[in-house]
Amino acid sequence: MKKLLYIAYLICLICSCKPEDDTYIEEDYDALFPFKGIDKPELSYEDMTIITADPNLSPSTYRYNGVDIPEEDSRDYDVTINCHYAYEGSNSASAFITLRYVGEDKNLKIVSSDIRDKDADAHFQNNDFSIKLRLRSGYPMLLNLVGKAPRGTRVEASISAQSVDGIIKLPKLQTIQSQNKEGVDLLPEQYCKYIILP
Repeated sequence: MKKLLYIAYLICLICSCKPEDDTYIEEDYDALFPFKGIDKPELSYEDMTIITADPNLSPSTYRYNGVDIPEEDSRDYDVTINCHYAYEGSNSASAFITLRYVGEDKNLKIVSSDIRDKDADAHFQNNDFSIKLRLRSGYPMLLNLVGKAPRGTRVEASISAQSVDGIIKLPKLQTIQSQNKEGVDLLPEQYCKYIILP
């Protein structure tokens, strides 16, 4: 009886396994996925390489590190530099904040909070400094901030650029620092970074 059931089961299994019909509907892949041409790459300058430099730059040791870009491929940029600092408590004679950037003449410019600094091109006015520059492609957009300040000092500095035609906006280089050690001490980060303007 068991053999008969196994045979019946085997016959049902064999009968149910018949080959399927291999006729498929022909698909028109050109109609389903039309060719729209090669995708153009998106110009994104948000992920640009930010280069770290020596924070102890001086006009005598600085060498212009820009790139020569052909005139037909270059553009102008409006560059804005802002810096503000605030002391809590009394200011010390040994405290100073120094901001450096590359000017339109390709030279290193120095802004200092110490009015005795003879190398400075400008000094902070009421703890603030702001300037707008017009730079060309290939210039380094450099922000260098160093200093020594009393406890409770807060310093903010930034540099940003946008092309004159408004098409390209570059990432902003920015640092916000607080000196929280006792007495007069160096800022936590001696900041010096730059981007080559595309």
